[in-house]
Amino acid sequence: GLEKDGGVVVSGVEPGSPAYDAGIQTGDVIRSVNQKPVKDVDDFVVKIEKAGKQENVLLLIKRGNNNLYAALTQQ
Repeated sequence: GLEKDGGVVVSGVEPGSPAYDAGIQTGDVIRSVNQKPVKDVDDFVVKIEKAGKQENVLLLIKRGNNNLYAALTQQ
């Protein structure tokens, strides 16, 4: 059901990881990285790699019927 809206579904979050620290949960849908829409997993990886070692990466996340932002602090 993501083809219409795009994004990637989080299938797991490793405890102690930057995603875990940012409050990202299994089942969340990441819709954008640094305000750039994410189409699929490959697109997500490219956008995260382009972000490099920025202190924070802004993610738009859909959780259920809600949208929220999370700042992912890269290590």
